[in-house]
Amino acid sequence: MPQITRQRTGEYLRILFSILSDHPDGMQAGDAIAAVASRLTLTPYEEGEYESGGRRFVKILRFATVDCVKAGWLVKNKGLWTVTPAGLKAYAELKDPTAFHGEAFRLYHEWRRAQVRRRSRDSRMKPNWRRKPPIVALRSPTRRRRSRPGKRSKPT
Repeated sequence: MPQITRQRTGEYLRILFSILSDHPDGMQAGDAIAAVASRLTLTPYEEGEYESGGRRFVKILRFATVDCVKAGWLVKNKGLWTVTPAGLKAYAELKDPTAFHGEAFRLYHEWRRAQVRRRSRDSRMKPNWRRKPPIVALRSPTRRRRSRPGKRSKPT
């Protein structure tokens, strides 16, 4: 079972949006994260650190904001985080933390699907001259084929 649920991540984001809504000109990311941490009672797991380094709570919150950025709810510019009017509207309408995070997640995936479609359309329109041809490994005709796993090879 995951230690951080969508409900908990939604709580992080709702508190973040509450803080940022009081700062219409935006807020430095570090200050916003510290303000969210001060309003929450962090579990021992959230207070911990990853083996690779960095506080777990900070990384989880920063990662969760990606959905909000791609949903058009949050703008990050040179360390300054600002809530957009669409973000304020979502914050007002979606009171449940799970629903709030779920909608940001859904909008992120909608954005991502559009990016994939656009990239495939663009690649069909113009050839990529830098693309190298695939390297085809040729098998030696004298080399014996390996038997497939689970199959017995016939004795020769």
